[in-house]
Amino acid sequence: MVTTAYFLATDDDLNKACRGWRVPTAEPRKKTSTNPFTGEPMVVDDYDPTPGAPFPGASPTIAFSGLASVELSGVDITRLASLMQVLLKGADWSQCYKPARIGPPEAEQAVCAVPAELVSAIATTPEDNLPSVTEQWLALLRAEAGAIEDEETKKVVLEGLAVGAFLPMLTSLRNLARQAVLLDRKMYCFMAP
Repeated sequence: MVTTAYFLATDDDLNKACRGWRVPTAEPRKKTSTNPFTGEPMVVDDYDPTPGAPFPGASPTIAFSGLASVELSGVDITRLASLMQVLLKGADWSQCYKPARIGPPEAEQAVCAVPAELVSAIATTPEDNLPSVTEQWLALLRAEAGAIEDEETKKVVLEGLAVGAFLPMLTSLRNLARQAVLLDRKMYCFMAP
């Protein structure tokens, strides 16, 4: 399972947390890579401004301790994009996948910026609406899981999609989003294997 946490930071905070990491390009370049699961070639977005250049003095880890954060290991960036589809119908959810910083090759961690419009939508969701938003979110996640071909994987994913687990996670995410708005901070998603 991927460890996922959300944290708040200014640009300076993020630079300190991701010491020596590069600021991504505004638009991606397409590059051919190898799918680690199938070994087949695939096209991916590359946001590295200087691909192949060294990372002098870069830390392989993201150090966000001391910043407002919440660990939500059930809510990775893919599930956040699904929440964006529920709260902001028609929004470009693909922006959830854009990296906030590019780390050195040995880094096994990643950080993405949560789109400001999604932070605002989460923060302003009335508390009374959280159960219905959670149900809509889970319905979308269940539909997405239905496309999983491996029956055992599908079963495990579907068993993990329970209101009892996701409502507290959405509540925690909402509390952090409200803090982001109040403190004028950006929200980031941290992921590590």
